Amino acid sequence: MKRFDKTKMSIHSQEYNDLLTEEINVWSRYHNSEGDISSFDKLKETHIYQTYRKGTVELELNYIKNLGENISVLELGSADGWLSNEILSLGKIKNITSIDISLEKNIEEYDKKIITIKGDLNKIDEISFPQNFDCIITHGTLHHLVYPRKVLEYCLDNLLNKDGLLIINDTWILKSLQLKTNALFYLILNRLPHSIIELDIKEFMNLLFIKIPKTAFSKSFAASIAHSHKTSPFESISSADDYKDLYERSDLKILHFQTVAALPGLQNSWMKSPKIIKNIIQKMDSFLIKNKIFPGDLHICVIKKIKWLLLKYQED
Repeated sequence: MKRFDKTKMSIHSQEYNDLLTEEINVWSRYHNSEGDISSFDKLKETHIYQTYRKGTVELELNYIKNLGENISVLELGSADGWLSNEILSLGKIKNITSIDISLEKNIEEYDKKIITIKGDLNKIDEISFPQNFDCIITHGTLHHLVYPRKVLEYCLDNLLNKDGLLIINDTWILKSLQLKTNALFYLILNRLPHSIIELDIKEFMNLLFIKIPKTAFSKSFAASIAHSHKTSPFESISSADDYKDLYERSDLKILHFQTVAALPGLQNSWMKSPKIIKNIIQKMDSFLIKNKIFPGDLHICVIKKIKWLLLKYQED
């Protein structure tokens, strides 16, 4: 499958539009597959959620709940709406707006009270939003975007209210060795026992012995192998490398930061592994993060906007 290369392609090109259509189709097939977990109730029962997602989702929901009553929330990249639905169920929400590029494929999954917008976040400045928000949350979306920094800056400067929260749950910055370790574990535990034909030896050797450049785009090389069953044209084309310096802005205060899942390449193997193997993997993963050997693949950051940064907003 052809991938989007943000070093060579423009988001205003026909090539981008063609790949975006394929991206929508990829995730539509995924959500309509037999293994689809479209509801939060089903997601809660999976090993991946119980091991790595449960704590982070509960943390996100608690921060939103503690904002008070009658708050407005915006979810960026809401997919089939499971998180928006869960936020709405907190019962203190004045309104919630959800935006996604493939919205029409999953619209039936959304609660009728949720305001839905079909839009391309890469062109967020062209989207009309109904209001400003007390909380903006993005869960697993930024690494699919061409310019995640642009999206976050636009939200902070134009859409987030003062004293509002920006909640980010997305990929962090992985080391070259960590990327290779993830891909190696995935190949050994998930692909080799089933079909040696699926393994591209040349690609595997390159992964192990060729140094991965330090650009966010090139880091998707290992991610694409580790998650080859669902690779999309925009899978992992960005990481926190693109926007981590935003966390140092003077108008922001970091309320919470952590990383989880040092070995994300194993996530697909966990579903097929015996319980004893799952427990070993979980303990090894926690050890790597606790002892700062590897950072987690995912980071959760809760940011409070403490003041308007630009003069034109201070006058409002």
